[in-house]
Amino acid sequence: MITASSRATGCPGPVVVLDFDGTVALGDGPAQAYADAAFALLDPSEIPTAQDTFSRVLAGEDLRWPDPYAAVASLCSAVPADDLQGAYLASREALAATGLGVRAPDGLAEALTRWHQKCSRVLLTNSPATGTVDVLRHLGLAELFDQVIVEGGKPARLQDLLTTLLDGQPPHRLVSVGDHWPNDIAPALELGCVGFQITAAQHADRPAHAHGASVTALIPMIDQWLTDPDRFEAETRYGGGAA
Repeated sequence: MITASSRATGCPGPVVVLDFDGTVALGDGPAQAYADAAFALLDPSEIPTAQDTFSRVLAGEDLRWPDPYAAVASLCSAVPADDLQGAYLASREALAATGLGVRAPDGLAEALTRWHQKCSRVLLTNSPATGTVDVLRHLGLAELFDQVIVEGGKPARLQDLLTTLLDGQPPHRLVSVGDHWPNDIAPALELGCVGFQITAAQHADRPAHAHGASVTALIPMIDQWLTDPDRFEAETRYGGGAA
């Protein structure tokens, strides 16, 4: 049975690292639960504006923040940090209890199964174990990862964690996949790893080796990279623009 840890261990061979929220677990339920708990801590007069802004964030109409969680934190900047953290943890408890309607990307389970003999499969998230492991089990993905790293402290800790996962291998033998460019992609690129960003095509203006609207869209690129990571590194340069 898979267990979660805040620490990484070295991996043999190529490494595929996937983020959790917005990458492996799709759906607005977890972010909405966080927003509902956090907005309840605001002055009542501020709640309607916060709710309206957050609705536009979820609809892709307000792009000021890299993800909905950052939007909630910004909209609740006047709330004490400990109280805001309490709201977040309450939302993760709700996620663990009900799943909050999350779903897995089409084709991910099949891809993870196919990659079993080709690479180490790692989930790396800032989320706590509560909610994360429960959802992975609910989605039938828990046993398809070789490591589940929680409370990852991205972006600050990401390079150290990736270096540990690589275990002395050249950095281009690890690909980091996620929807949060500052957390998942930028530190990986700085280290020399491959970065695949999940983003709408019209917003694919930040450097990555490939962009796609979902993990599903990026699975063929991961397959291509896995065929020969050394050749991929030699032939591919990252830049803006959708793949």
